[in-house]
Amino acid sequence: MKKGLFLAALLVAGCAASPKETTLAQFVVAGEDPVRVLVMDYDLDTLLTPRDGKACISLATNPAVIAVAAAGSDRISFILEGRDLAIDFTGDEPQLSAKGKASLNAALEAEKAWEKELSARFTGLKDLPEEDQDAQAEAIEAEYIAHQKATVRANPDNFIGVNALVDVWSELSLDEAGELFELLGPNARKTRQVQSSIAALGALRVSGEGQPFIDFEADGQKLSDYVGKGAWVLVDFWASWCGPCRREIPNIISVYEQYKGTDFNVLGVAVWDERANTLKAIESLGITYPQILEASVGAEKYGINAIPHIILFAPDGTIARRNLRGEAIGEAVREALDR
Repeated sequence: MKKGLFLAALLVAGCAASPKETTLAQFVVAGEDPVRVLVMDYDLDTLLTPRDGKACISLATNPAVIAVAAAGSDRISFILEGRDLAIDFTGDEPQLSAKGKASLNAALEAEKAWEKELSARFTGLKDLPEEDQDAQAEAIEAEYIAHQKATVRANPDNFIGVNALVDVWSELSLDEAGELFELLGPNARKTRQVQSSIAALGALRVSGEGQPFIDFEADGQKLSDYVGKGAWVLVDFWASWCGPCRREIPNIISVYEQYKGTDFNVLGVAVWDERANTLKAIESLGITYPQILEASVGAEKYGINAIPHIILFAPDGTIARRNLRGEAIGEAVREALDR
């Protein structure tokens, strides 16, 4: 267990008032179960031992940073906003309260409630006539994107804006995403989530459609063993645990069986997955096209932050199409091969 003691002072004997430079989180728990506190941006993962059902921790304030506290099976997230926070684990669900008005943590809870309501509306689409579902789904998606963009603009240097931008940027054009990242303040820019997203955006800029392929090596193989050798190659970045990936596999197998030959091939690139699990999925799904295993480096090179991500490479290695799904896979291959 990693302990960032340089950023966290464990105050077990008593909880003193917190200056603005620090955020004091005070916990109430049932019994003597420890409270685990994690702050990814501070490399902090530590346990607090309660006394008389109470524990507390003081953390460096940064409104762009989120912390997670867990007691037993309950967990709650909170922003290090420079206010004293009270977190109660004794009820059915953890409850958080913050001193003062206009709390960022209260605003975060409002955002969560909005997302929950939007998700319920999306789930409810299944009750509509089939011919109305697509239009309503597009309307909900447009509402979501517009809301997240507005949230970033209204919260450029706190976690609420960071969270909205990390969620939505991959749905935007590269230029629009870049403009939103430029709006972020210094606290937000330093967070790991933003740094990772900016790196992924940079990778996308150099691996977009029309760009030459970027080689990588994993499991003793290179992408260039397959791509840029005179044939069209459909590359599926996937993982065994990914439900949408598994549902896309039959489409890919169908395209492979229909068009495989000297001018076309399919390659699977397993990312964020354990070797044994990938091999088991290959067998159970009946995949016969070649694979590169344990190839998370490939996702990094191509700025992929969600899977499946399916790319069609031209015979010379040029990236012809990105992010193909469903029927678009077969249509893109058929058009490329002129069949």
